[in-house]
Amino acid sequence: MNPDATYNEDMDGEDDVRASQRQVVRSDEAGMRKRVTVAENQAQQQASQNGQIDTSTFFLMLAVAALFDLFSLIPGGGFIVTPLATITFYFWFKKHGVKYDRASRWIISIGTPIVELIPFIDIFPTWMLEISFFYLSIKAEQNSK
Repeated sequence: MNPDATYNEDMDGEDDVRASQRQVVRSDEAGMRKRVTVAENQAQQQASQNGQIDTSTFFLMLAVAALFDLFSLIPGGGFIVTPLATITFYFWFKKHGVKYDRASRWIISIGTPIVELIPFIDIFPTWMLEISFFYLSIKAEQNSK
């Protein structure tokens, strides 16, 4: 026999009211938690729309850039890695709300793939330099506000 079923059958009218009040309270608490979660998500989206990149994202981007630089050292690898890295970082920055509203950002964004396609010059870690430049320019922009 199910103990919950017995408990529900034995409850009188006053206990029914208390049970329904507990359910309301529980549903209110769940709603509160959900509202907090929504507020946290909105704060994260607001930060992303303002072009903010946190330190952990920067280091993740830097690690990916290091992998792209490493793979571009393979003969002919630059022709495969360059378009992939360009698209990856463009959309990654766009996802975080980074705007290409400065000439320096456009020059770096266009110059990096060009440098990576030039033989013997592509040994420089240009993808890592691009990510570092973008991060530093974003931090400088935030500090000036």
